[in-house]
Amino acid sequence: MTLTLSNCCRRRSRFVALWLIANALLGTIARADDDDPRPAAGIKDNSFLIEEAYNQGPGEMQHILTLQRQHRDWFLGYTQEWALGSQTHQLSYSVPYAWLRSDGQRVKGVGDATITYRYQAWLESATSPAFAPGISLVLPTGNRNRGLGDGSVGVEVKLPFSKIVSDRVTLHANAGMSHLFNVQGLSPTSYMVGASGVYAVTREFNLRSRAWSNGTSRSTTPS
Repeated sequence: MTLTLSNCCRRRSRFVALWLIANALLGTIARADDDDPRPAAGIKDNSFLIEEAYNQGPGEMQHILTLQRQHRDWFLGYTQEWALGSQTHQLSYSVPYAWLRSDGQRVKGVGDATITYRYQAWLESATSPAFAPGISLVLPTGNRNRGLGDGSVGVEVKLPFSKIVSDRVTLHANAGMSHLFNVQGLSPTSYMVGASGVYAVTREFNLRSRAWSNGTSRSTTPS
C-alpha cells in the first residue's frame, strides 16, 4: 500500500506545484525493474495525481491511498489496480471519501466512484516513452444533494506518458478530459494537462515535483 499526502488548492486554469517526499515504504511494494541497475528504475509506479504510464505486470496488484486537503475539506481516495492476464491490459477502480467542512458544512461520505481500463500501447525503450491510454466510467455513487457527487454518469479519458531520461530522473506527462452527461440539465466537459519529475535518491527513495492545470469547464444542454 502506498500513502501520499498533499495540500491541494483546486482552482480553474491555475498551475499548482507540489513538492513531496516519497515515504520509504514505497520501495518495498512498488514495481521495480530488477534487470535495470539505474536508480530511476527502482520504483516505476512513483507518481500520484499525475499518472505514470506503467501498467501492473502479470500477477501484480497495487493499492493506492491518497489524502488531499482543500481549505477545510479533506478528500481520501482508494484505488486498486491489477493486470488482466498481462501488462498489456489493466483494470482498476477508485472510491473517494470526503469530509466537507467549508462554508459551515458538516458532511461526510462516499463520492463518485470510477472504473478504469488501461491499455499498455507502448513499452518504454531507449528512444521512446511508455504510453498507456485509459478510459474510465464515472458512477454517480456520491450524494449530489449533500455535495458529495455530481449526480451523473460520465466518462474520462487520460493519456499518460513516462520516460526515464537519466540514471536518476523520470518524467511523466498527462493530458485528459472528463465529460458528465447530465448535471442538472447540463453536460460539462473539463480538460487537464500536467507533468511531474521524479528524482531517485536511491532505488527505494524518490523525490517528486508536480504541476498541472485544470481547464475551464464548458457546458451544453443534453440532447
